[in-house]
Amino acid sequence: LEAAENGEFREGIDLGGSLNESDALSYRLNVSNMKSDKSEPDFDGKREVYVAPALAWKGDSTKLTIGAEYSDARSAAPRSTIALDGKIVDLPSVRLFRTNDGFKSDSKTGYYELSQDLVGSWSFNSKATYYEGTDNIHIWQLNELNRDGSVLFASPYAGRLVKKSWGTQNDIRGTVETGFIKHKILVGVDYQHVKATQDDRYVEGEMGEFPDVNVYNPDSIDSLPVFGGPNYRSNDQRLQQRGVILQKQMDVGERVHILLAAKKAKWITDSTAYDVDGSVFNSSHIEAEKWVPNYGISFDVTPQATIYANLLHGFEGSSDVDPNTGEALSPQTSKSKEVGVKLNLLDDSLTLTAAYFELEQNNVPVTDPFTSEVLGVQSNQSKGYDLNLSGEILPGWEVSTSYTRIKYSSPGAAEGTNSLFV
Repeated sequence: LEAAENGEFREGIDLGGSLNESDALSYRLNVSNMKSDKSEPDFDGKREVYVAPALAWKGDSTKLTIGAEYSDARSAAPRSTIALDGKIVDLPSVRLFRTNDGFKSDSKTGYYELSQDLVGSWSFNSKATYYEGTDNIHIWQLNELNRDGSVLFASPYAGRLVKKSWGTQNDIRGTVETGFIKHKILVGVDYQHVKATQDDRYVEGEMGEFPDVNVYNPDSIDSLPVFGGPNYRSNDQRLQQRGVILQKQMDVGERVHILLAAKKAKWITDSTAYDVDGSVFNSSHIEAEKWVPNYGISFDVTPQATIYANLLHGFEGSSDVDPNTGEALSPQTSKSKEVGVKLNLLDDSLTLTAAYFELEQNNVPVTDPFTSEVLGVQSNQSKGYDLNLSGEILPGWEVSTSYTRIKYSSPGAAEGTNSLFV
């Protein structure tokens, strides 16, 4: 049981154990329910229900887990303020929405994980997941303000995003030794299929000027008119990914460990965008295919000290649509570099890790923080370092502390991303 301010109360239970005498069949059940009478900043409460059952069976050479998850939640519109002349304004409230504006979501997930021993150290592994989710948004947007805080232009937004997806990954993995080198090999394939639909709302005359609504008088925001839900389909999209996975981890002697991995991924995207009258605004078909390599190496200087470095690449299709052109966005790409050291102290009871990293990302969608609508894409760059210390310093006394410093830049910022809200 958990209680917090604003009348928030959460009940939860976590059960698990064997279902037969041999312990071959077991279960786990997680259930939680949260509800609050009011929640800052909208004072209209929030709720969340979560249920996750799972069954597991373990034989002499087989392991199988089947599970499901269900969630249903409602949350408030976010804390917000405005910026004028490059400065954050001190408003009497952090609420720029009606008290009943907010977000609702529900999702259902089913999955399995299977591991089957084959010959020697070799095994077959398979997992799959099916997902259905719906996100609903219902908010008034104060798009333009006069300097006295009155609303020059506001528009209602009602959106519904429905997403269904399923994916599977299957591989064979095992160990081969050649002299003083041990090879841990994995060969696999994966597949992902995502179908998404977006519904929006447009009613002529609902948006406009509201001079009686003023951000310096939060109660006046509740006088904005009540409006309905989505009334037209804005886009459909289907996303597929097919991949071949190759991975080898080599232990060279006792100290050197090398990871070589590559994935050949193909992303296929089909999208159709519609006008408010139901006519097709645009349709697009994108196919992108490439090899994605990843490398890593570590060296045990001593049994208590390890230095490491890795170079990782990313390649991922997007299920978002450019609202200006109606075309699907190109796949995202990334490149990550990291070097670090890991030290085990006080007879391995304390661990210190230090790392320097750099990350480059391209074709990253920039979305409206409230409606989640895509505003454009941009490139991101970040670099920095982090320090982590954790473990037991004295019998019964544990410590966990970390420090991270990151410098961000966006050399290719998206157009049209200037926002009134912060």
